[in-house]
Amino acid sequence: QIGGGLYAESSSQIEIDILGGEIKENIADISGGGIGLYVTSFSTSVLNIGGTSIEEIGTEPLIISDNNASISGGGMYVHGNVLVNVFKGVINSNTTLGYGGGMAISNDGEVRVHGGIIENNSSDGNGAGVNIGSNGKFTISGGEIKSNISSSGNGGGVYLDSGIYTM
Repeated sequence: QIGGGLYAESSSQIEIDILGGEIKENIADISGGGIGLYVTSFSTSVLNIGGTSIEEIGTEPLIISDNNASISGGGMYVHGNVLVNVFKGVINSNTTLGYGGGMAISNDGEVRVHGGIIENNSSDGNGAGVNIGSNGKFTISGGEIKSNISSSGNGGGVYLDSGIYTM
């Protein structure tokens, strides 16, 4: 199972806007305890969290917390041709037995964090805060990555396997 709280799978372009609220205390047997995105489209799909642009930020941040996935992406799993924009979101206290406690990004997935915080996530494997693999892309501007713990792997905050990391 992928996406304990929200799951989107598509072979065509999709757009999802989540302007606030909480995705909390969900469990996925495989990946994406809070949010699981699995996109195989050639057109880029978009998930906007907390607003649709810097100018259009929602009144409340989206909080992704206390979610669990067995293999990857305790808070969020991003796979395929999808762009996730996080505007002042909070990704905290998510866990995985595998990699990417806060989020796992793979297969050309891209996450851009604008002023958010990724904290107190944990993983047994690499990248307790963020795990970037298989040509994934991760950018954070004006945000924080702190107090994430990888018990048996590398990269408590961010682990870059293959892909691009910009801060």
